[in-house]
Amino acid sequence: MRGGESNTCPPMVTTTTAAAAAQERGRALADRNEALRTEIDALAADRFVQERAVREELRWARPGEVVVRVPRGDALSSDGGRSLP
Repeated sequence: MRGGESNTCPPMVTTTTAAAAAQERGRALADRNEALRTEIDALAADRFVQERAVREELRWARPGEVVVRVPRGDALSSDGGRSLP
């Protein structure tokens, strides 16, 4: 190197860490893709899975059904909510 110039290459540890993080993200994405493929196959093949998806995503109910909504974050007691507060 000439005077005043610095080495601009990143340290090997940083590059190795970045590569490992990228590989982990790749594995996580591959796992997510597999889960989505499984869900797609189930939706294509099973009408009960289709109905469940519609009910959950669109919050639909059949005529005459009573829908009970429980706020998220409210934990039931260990006895399944049978005891009074």
